[in-house]
Amino acid sequence: MNDEIKLDLFRRIDVLNIFCDASTLKHKGIDYSCHGAVAVLGDRIIDSDYIINKNSTSCNGEARAVCAGIHLALKYYKDIPVINIFSDSQITIFGIRDRFDKWKCINGVYYTKDNKEKHLSKLRHNILCIVKVIL
Repeated sequence: MNDEIKLDLFRRIDVLNIFCDASTLKHKGIDYSCHGAVAVLGDRIIDSDYIINKNSTSCNGEARAVCAGIHLALKYYKDIPVINIFSDSQITIFGIRDRFDKWKCINGVYYTKDNKEKHLSKLRHNILCIVKVIL
């Protein structure tokens, strides 16, 4: 299997590439994150979304960035046949890929496989929001 990314994928006008990222800053003792997503078609930025969040961690910002990217994908998926979403947040991607199927929801409360109640952190909450949007 070839794991190489073909550069022409970034230049085609029938492929939407969405890039997601976040950054953090502590100002006067308060943590801020700014998350965003940029939609690129061919060599043009066609859309973007970003928000500054107060009392937010880096992980929370990265998860929100992926969610913003998914919302951009939902906006264009009917018109563009191929959409790629890129994120450098391993914890968010692994959270979506590896953890979600290990939780079950009963009456709005999430439980682990051994039926222990799972109190969701902001990161887990954002990952669940991402999965719900996809579904």
